[in-house]
Amino acid sequence: MTVGRGHKFATSVPDSLTKYEIVVEPEAGPLMVSPTGQFIAPSSCPAEELVKFIANHLDEATQLLTEYSINKHVEKALYKEVKERFGLLELHKDDSITPALMILC
Repeated sequence: MTVGRGHKFATSVPDSLTKYEIVVEPEAGPLMVSPTGQFIAPSSCPAEELVKFIANHLDEATQLLTEYSINKHVEKALYKEVKERFGLLELHKDDSITPALMILC
């Protein structure tokens, strides 16, 4: 697959990346893969560098995305069980707590 200026994606990159998300942040920062499998990129990142980063971190993002999806389902089931077991009307968690951390509790 060819991208702008005749550059090609690595052969390890699938034809479709529709299951992945790229979060573009306005402030400067490093390229990274979030714990949920999202690619995080600063708005100042050159496209060629972003494409290379995605190609090099696709397996990591896929693994994190899969783990996050599974953990969301486990968290939802545990949430329901805890509410019922303890007779709670509500159970809240901070947005910064990932499903994996919630499951460990």
